[in-house]
Amino acid sequence: MAVGEWFAQVYPAGRGQPQDRVYFHDFAATLSFVKAFRSESSGGRVRVHVPAKATERQREELAEYGAVLM
Repeated sequence: MAVGEWFAQVYPAGRGQPQDRVYFHDFAATLSFVKAFRSESSGGRVRVHVPAKATERQREELAEYGAVLM
């Protein structure tokens, strides 16, 4: 997949402004980011753009770690 097909954006708890998007080369890098966010999270959320080519299992795994899929 091309760079940028996977990206995430962190939304802080409350009404703060979202952080800049973070782009990834592949699913593995995206999942690592989501896992790290979850372990460090203080109540915010991470939204992940999932490309159409993503498998159902990839989508499920991201959701299992609390990502909001777009």
